[in-house]
Amino acid sequence: MQYFRRLSIIRASFRFLSLSSSSIVNVHASTTHEELYEINKLMNNYNNSHVPIRTVALFEWMSNIINLKPDFICYTQIIRACGEINNLKICQKIHEFIDKDQTLQSKEYYQLQIKLIYMYAKIKHIELAEQIFQQTKNRSFDINLYGTMFKGYNMNGQSEKTIRLFENEILNKKTIELDAISATCVLSACSSSHRLDIGHHIYNEVVRLKLLDPPNIRLATAIIDMYCNCGSIDRARKLFDQLLPIADHITYSILMKAYLSINQPTQVLSLFHQLQSSSSSISPDAVLYLHVINACQQLGLPHQAENIHRAIPSFIIEKNLSVQTALINMHSHCLQVNEAYRLFSLLKQKDNHTLANLIHGLAINGQGQRALKLFEDIKSELKINEQIYKMILYACKFTEGLVDETRKIYKIIPEKYKTPDIASIMVSILARASLFDECHSVI
Repeated sequence: MQYFRRLSIIRASFRFLSLSSSSIVNVHASTTHEELYEINKLMNNYNNSHVPIRTVALFEWMSNIINLKPDFICYTQIIRACGEINNLKICQKIHEFIDKDQTLQSKEYYQLQIKLIYMYAKIKHIELAEQIFQQTKNRSFDINLYGTMFKGYNMNGQSEKTIRLFENEILNKKTIELDAISATCVLSACSSSHRLDIGHHIYNEVVRLKLLDPPNIRLATAIIDMYCNCGSIDRARKLFDQLLPIADHITYSILMKAYLSINQPTQVLSLFHQLQSSSSSISPDAVLYLHVINACQQLGLPHQAENIHRAIPSFIIEKNLSVQTALINMHSHCLQVNEAYRLFSLLKQKDNHTLANLIHGLAINGQGQRALKLFEDIKSELKINEQIYKMILYACKFTEGLVDETRKIYKIIPEKYKTPDIASIMVSILARASLFDECHSVI
């Protein structure tokens, strides 16, 4: 009966408990396995519910107020919570608590050190993670330790250190073998640092160690991403074709992005049609559709634009502003200005970039009057920048009889935006109207 009372107190006490709470709960100092199990479960629930501060508060309460001794699982939960709340003092306090615990088995202590490395890396104190790594690495040649350090460096934008550590400790010494996680981390670093030499070596190691057998989509995607970012897209495509049965939307997106970077939009559309015609259960996400839209925009083909627009589920368009603006830009570049105009009018968050693309689409279609009306209607809603002024002058340039309107716009352009590009467009418009004296004044 006493056990259930204690559990009720534990649960009730942490509905609104914070780290600074000074409440004292009248329970005995003894502990049972069942109570600790219940607290660990409660901590796990807090962490999964994204309220890690309650996990920290619960740890403070159990260790300082009711003198309940943490176990290994409890420590893993509190370290996980500390990595989320981003408070160095609390992290160091938990670290010190673990170091002073003489009851931990050596294997448990070692595993907690690995988790502490990840915790410090996650809160952007990579120097503290490095200290633990240097103190721990000689105790055991464990690839999990290295994999965690690799991940920590990558999280902090230090991919060069990941590669250096791999070269010095694994490649040169050859004391331990890579696993799928550590290989993925090094490949990610190679992708960021454009190190094709190391990346290709990792791929050969993956093949030798049979890390893709059974298929590992995360590792395969990392290899493809590395080859794409290192400029070896043919190798990436070859591996993609080999792994096609397990490819997911992320793999497709990576390859599409690479093709866009080298101006091969037809390859992007080919991949999209391949995805549509396959029997896989892959559901394209907003990122993938953005690549396809950009490919259509590069090609400038109206019928392709219509087909792609129809292929995108309405719920993705409605929930993603980036997709909405990309569709406006696509239709503008594909000379479908009526559709672009319609989408822009429905846009809840208008911006200068999308407005500039729409005005440009109207301009090259000779719809300067419509562009001017749009500009007048929206200029009070946005902080107009140089690009907008440039595009509206372009619209006037491509439409006859708008010299007076051009003068009015030029007068309201702030001096900081009257760049040589702006002046050049203005001179071109005036010269077409044979107003050479005004051209001289602009110059």
